[in-house]
Amino acid sequence: KTFANKESAYKVLKEYYSQEYLKDVRGISQDTSEQKKHAREDLAAAVKDVKQYKMIWDALAKGDVSNLSIERELSEKFGKTKIKKFKVQIGRFKGLERAIDESSLPFILEIFDGIITERIKFNDGIKSLKLLDTFFTRRSLLGEFRKGLDCLKGLGDLITPDGNYDLILNSIPSEEWVRDATIKNLLTGKHPNPNDLYTKSICRYVVWQYEQSFSGDRHPGEFMPSNTHVDHVIPRSALSRGELWRGWSQEDFEMWVHKWPNLIPLTGPGNQTKGTKSWAETRRLFNKGANCTYSSASKVFKLESWNPQKLEERGKDIAKWVTGTRWKLPDTL
Repeated sequence: KTFANKESAYKVLKEYYSQEYLKDVRGISQDTSEQKKHAREDLAAAVKDVKQYKMIWDALAKGDVSNLSIERELSEKFGKTKIKKFKVQIGRFKGLERAIDESSLPFILEIFDGIITERIKFNDGIKSLKLLDTFFTRRSLLGEFRKGLDCLKGLGDLITPDGNYDLILNSIPSEEWVRDATIKNLLTGKHPNPNDLYTKSICRYVVWQYEQSFSGDRHPGEFMPSNTHVDHVIPRSALSRGELWRGWSQEDFEMWVHKWPNLIPLTGPGNQTKGTKSWAETRRLFNKGANCTYSSASKVFKLESWNPQKLEERGKDIAKWVTGTRWKLPDTL
């Protein structure tokens, strides 16, 4: 295949990186035509870039810096407080990995690399990453993360030591930001978008981040562990099994079952044991929340009932946290 530009090369390298990509693409260099000559030059530049950012790439793939070459690099340049802040961003972008399009990925790698190489001032770099986290998460909640997004493409050429937050903010068109009212409507069942969060790539990340707002250091890490499950409070099989809970209609069930307010984190055994139990049985199982590992789930199991009204109330609480705390819009928007 002929690679028309560097972005195409990045995309292919991303797909092949874990499979000795240099070996896979080496055959391209055999063609001597002028067209392939330019393609080879672009590909060589992309390969050089990816090799340069290998430390970041490996850390993002793992979601951590421990036992990687980047760990030593960080310890040589920064103190514990800054390293902790950097590790938080690595973990969060691991959680976001499937919500980032290929045209934006190189710029994100360059921001991380700029922080490590001190080409970017630390505080500006972290602030820039937080802004990108907010932008991608909000778009992903709406389901818009891969639709016509190229505003960050090639932005790495404009990176400066201390102006990257403003660079990003000025480069993202105002209409591309998902506003607070939209978030609230999404989470309270009032938006025409079905917002079936359970089916979205962002699901595990945002459900875990919400859990972290309650449990903090009890469950460290910025992305959901592989042995943690996203559970439906009212089981997704309730309708097909003819076991809708009291206060539920078919219309209510179809609207709420896969939305965020009906989703909680549970351990594997907890999820399996809960199964399709009724609300009363579920509360007994978790001792009204006292026997639940995760705080956000425990808060749900303390409730006397679980019906569409309770989901709307929980949706309002989550929306307030999203828009006012965790993924708050920049003040200028």
